[in-house]
Amino acid sequence: MKQITFLLLLFLLIDCTPKTSPQQNSSSEQMASSSDQLTYWQYISSNDQTFWKLPYGPADSFYVYTLDISSIRALLSKAKLISESETLIDNVVLIPAPDRNLMPFKFFKSSVLSPEMEKKFPNIRSYIIQDMKDNAIQGRVDLNDKGFRALIFWHQNTWIIDPANPEDSVQYVAYFREHLPTKKNQTPFEVSDTINHK
Repeated sequence: MKQITFLLLLFLLIDCTPKTSPQQNSSSEQMASSSDQLTYWQYISSNDQTFWKLPYGPADSFYVYTLDISSIRALLSKAKLISESETLIDNVVLIPAPDRNLMPFKFFKSSVLSPEMEKKFPNIRSYIIQDMKDNAIQGRVDLNDKGFRALIFWHQNTWIIDPANPEDSVQYVAYFREHLPTKKNQTPFEVSDTINHK
């Protein structure tokens, strides 16, 4: 009788053990992946004009980062077209935000070059990005031999990430276009596509 009671108690303990759902596993994997990406971006300073080597600006307020360009290029190479994606969270990349945190963005391949030109220039790629929570925050990322560029429509403003020096693909400045000193000093990087265009 004691043996039967012990077995019943053991069964109840096992049955009450919390179980992890596939969704929870998937979420955990995504968080781990995001943590790995923290090494891509490293914050350096704020508003230090010695880093700003662009022909326009400097912005009234900006952040300076370093980026592991090879790692982020490898990540973005996994992008699919929106029409090919099984879900809208197939791939996630972290990008510096105006509050200096790294925000997760969904990213998708954007075909701005013909297949022939893509083969000829494999280092030139463009991607559509969208914030994971706020559909009003979206834009484009470009990658080429000169580095990484991002232009993001942030509600009524435009958030930009540019190489701090046109000759350097390691250091970057992040700023609102509205913080450039005059409207004449506009960045040459423009966006004509959003996630709604396939």
